[in-house]
Amino acid sequence: MKKMLSTLLLVIALSSSCYATNYRPDYLAQPLADIQQLAQNNNPEAQYYLAKRYSFGQGGVKQSDRKALKWVKKSAEQGYVFAQDWLAVMYKSGKGTMQSDQKALEWHKKSFPKLKKMADQGNKKAQNTLGLIYDTGSPIGKKSYKEAVKWYEKSAEQGLADAQFNLANMYFNGNGVKKSYKKAIIWYRKAAEQGFDRGQFNLGNMYFSGNGVKKSYKKAVIWYRKAAEQGLADAQINLGYMYEKGLGLKKSHAKAIEFYQKAAKQGNKIAERNLNILNKKK
Repeated sequence: MKKMLSTLLLVIALSSSCYATNYRPDYLAQPLADIQQLAQNNNPEAQYYLAKRYSFGQGGVKQSDRKALKWVKKSAEQGYVFAQDWLAVMYKSGKGTMQSDQKALEWHKKSFPKLKKMADQGNKKAQNTLGLIYDTGSPIGKKSYKEAVKWYEKSAEQGLADAQFNLANMYFNGNGVKKSYKKAIIWYRKAAEQGFDRGQFNLGNMYFSGNGVKKSYKKAVIWYRKAAEQGLADAQINLGYMYEKGLGLKKSHAKAIEFYQKAAKQGNKIAERNLNILNKKK
């Protein structure tokens, strides 16, 4: 019989859409009741922030794409540019609504000129958003990694953790820039030190693999733990794996199960698989 082995996730996280608890993105800065009251009173920024909470299932609400769509649409209809851009992406992907290229294009045409103007004036959030548009090609369907790098870099240099993380990914993959693990490490570290969970996770993977840095299981554990404690399932899996194998810390079957269970409770299938393998070893 073939021996089953637990899985470690060494795939670099590519999205900046999942935020860390310690990082405290703007949409989590205020109590839920306050945000809800402001949103009900037609405050477009609050409506956008409430939509973000529903999209990610954070800040005291259950994840719901439909509710996210409801609130982002209310915000977009009042002219809030970041909501307009996000609504275009939702229509393009069909997330929470019927997919519609036409509606995606309509909202993109409304948001893009304003985003471009804000970015040119130095708004770091607008710069990062432009980077995402060129990086993913959504909703316009045209990618330009060089343009994405240009805008990520402008935003990252102003200290926006999302942009630092995104720029690191461009260096890691060699998209729009010459591939450089060392430069990826620099930007992952900047995002990680601000508490950005996926930046911490990716930095842990770099130390585990020895990409752009001297291989160190102990340092990998440090960064996996920081991200795991913020609830990132991928990091919880990797920390569980480190405990299971005794890499960078004392081997502990109980601790491995503990962190696999944390990730499994979030519906992570790899964590469930790892748990089943460990339980069979008892």
